[in-house]
Amino acid sequence: AELLVFPTITIIPPRDWGEVDAALEKISYYDAVIFTSVNGVRFFFQRMHEKGMDISCLADASVCAIGPGTAARLQERGIRVDLIPDLFQAESLVEALARAGIAGKRYLLPRAAEARDVLPEEIVRQGGRIDVVAVYRTESAGSDGEKLKHLLQHKGIGVISFTSSSTVRSFMEMMCFP
Repeated sequence: AELLVFPTITIIPPRDWGEVDAALEKISYYDAVIFTSVNGVRFFFQRMHEKGMDISCLADASVCAIGPGTAARLQERGIRVDLIPDLFQAESLVEALARAGIAGKRYLLPRAAEARDVLPEEIVRQGGRIDVVAVYRTESAGSDGEKLKHLLQHKGIGVISFTSSSTVRSFMEMMCFP
């Protein structure tokens, strides 16, 4: 097989770090910090470092990760991951958190600016409190889709794989599918 890598998004910091910085200032307030992606891990700890903080500030919080890749990135930073759901999606994490009890607990969710709200909505519905802060955002990579369109029209591509919902959205926009 021949592999064609075609970036549809670029991952960049948020326009404003204000909400992230406010959450970091009260990091000891949270019972748990939830990471949903390796990008969330990268940008969150990058900002902690810029603020002169180290991982010891997370000593009293549980750390949750959706997926083994996200967990591995945390472990590479010396962070103990307390919870990885069986299925690597928000719904499965909510089920795992619910087994330990969500009511009355405080959560921090550093994530992409655009993401599904299943996790925060369910935590609130079950009596928990959650601060959602955007530690990164995605924007179109600005790639020229003409070569890709040509390959698709002439059946030069057999399989397309996407890494996130934002890559799908950007791909559809590039291919002029509103």
